[in-house]
Amino acid sequence: MGVISSKTRGTKEHYMQVARRLSERFDRETGMEMLTAPEELLAWLRARAQYWKPATWRLNQAALVYWLERHQAGALSEKVGALRRAEDVRWQGEDRTSAQKLKRIPDKDYRALHARMSVDAAGWNANAALTLLWLSAGIWTGLRPSEWRHAAYAERNGQRLFVVRNAKATNGRAHGRTRTLIIDNLTEEQVAQVKWLAAHLGAMNDMDYARCYLRCRKYLAGINKALWPRRKKRITLYSARHQYSANLKKAGATRAEVAAAMGHASIDTAGEHYGRRISGKRGQRMALPSEKDVRAVMKLNPRTTNSRGQHAVSTNG
Repeated sequence: MGVISSKTRGTKEHYMQVARRLSERFDRETGMEMLTAPEELLAWLRARAQYWKPATWRLNQAALVYWLERHQAGALSEKVGALRRAEDVRWQGEDRTSAQKLKRIPDKDYRALHARMSVDAAGWNANAALTLLWLSAGIWTGLRPSEWRHAAYAERNGQRLFVVRNAKATNGRAHGRTRTLIIDNLTEEQVAQVKWLAAHLGAMNDMDYARCYLRCRKYLAGINKALWPRRKKRITLYSARHQYSANLKKAGATRAEVAAAMGHASIDTAGEHYGRRISGKRGQRMALPSEKDVRAVMKLNPRTTNSRGQHAVSTNG
């Protein structure tokens, strides 16, 4: 396409800055990296087109084409360059909540969200019912929003399990390809809801999922704005994962256990970037890590020992 050689130095630098921001946003929203998830990237761009002004769409597209060529991803670069923003797409305004994500969900805030979304769901608002379940299930299990598409219920040795494909496995940031969560602590209703959500989102193709995610994300952003118009940071679907991390820490989980439950390779990730113990809630029903995954994390962090001498919250699995 000759993009690299035809641009000025200033334009190239600007394109790299724009592309890096898009790459970070794609990673944050999908749990995947652009270079390893080409189909998901294309679906994400198509779905997000309605939130970008035409000029923004053209800039983002050109920046990504240049960035991908620089990374020797010529085939994907051509596919991105061939995308066309439908002329009849009405710009709906940019959704900026991901840059203002709250890393906890206080009880009073959750109750307010639950009450508001329950009313909307009773009025046959499909986005409300799905968003409420997605948010709640995230607090119970700690899954990234995108991981629900690749999660399955199982039973083994009398235990109820949830097997999840780790979103960060392809770039070495996960402790393995999958993680197994033990969900015996969840109620029968919670287990049924978790199973339904995984099956519902897992049955979608890339484009349908991207549209569904953006609809729910936009709906939740609107509820935040209506309930707390002056807040700078708002609750997102990803906030549920932060709250799950905080609840694990509050329950006395070791760093290795938290990493295993979250799907991390490093024991430092959750400690430095996820919900803090002070934001956790005691006595919560939540998924727990399997000892197999905890051992995998310990192996990747050989200098780390379990300060309690035994796993604090996990059970055999």
